[in-house]
Amino acid sequence: MNQKIFLGILIPSILIIALILLSLIPFGFSVTSELKPSLPLRDLFGNDYLLVKYITVETISIKNDFFIPRKYVLPRYLACATKENVLDYAESFEVKYSEGREEYHGYDEFFFPYNYQQELGIDISPYSEKSVIIALQQKGPSPYNKKNIDYTHLLLIPLKPQDRYRPDCYRLSSEDREQAKVILLE
Repeated sequence: MNQKIFLGILIPSILIIALILLSLIPFGFSVTSELKPSLPLRDLFGNDYLLVKYITVETISIKNDFFIPRKYVLPRYLACATKENVLDYAESFEVKYSEGREEYHGYDEFFFPYNYQQELGIDISPYSEKSVIIALQQKGPSPYNKKNIDYTHLLLIPLKPQDRYRPDCYRLSSEDREQAKVILLE
């Protein structure tokens, strides 16, 4: 009797622990990222308040070739248009993501904003692939956007897990600039 209870508890416990350990191993899981090397500067600043446009800056392809579902935590970015060597001259952009839609003009129902308080994850079913679009929301017309002629770089600065505040483009450290993904503005 005691042996049946012992085996009835031990065997399922070992199976559960084995499945948990298998899900932690990155076997059969691949992530590739494609960053746009350059963007036209005029695409970042629109001429119409009513037309919402999103500019794709990075595409992340996630593939799960394993029998256990996986979760991929999206990188959190701060997007800043800057002049090459000027630290106090920057314009921030709202970063959003979409699962699979390349471009969308209109309401942003397909794009979800980053939450600076928590990480965002994408669930990937067994033996499947997903594509995630990282996009910037275009700025509308403004007299303050007249200075956009001088911007030469778009920086995608990865946020650290301890960054729980809304980051600011004007307070970039040299470390932030070194870790940033750089897109040239033409």
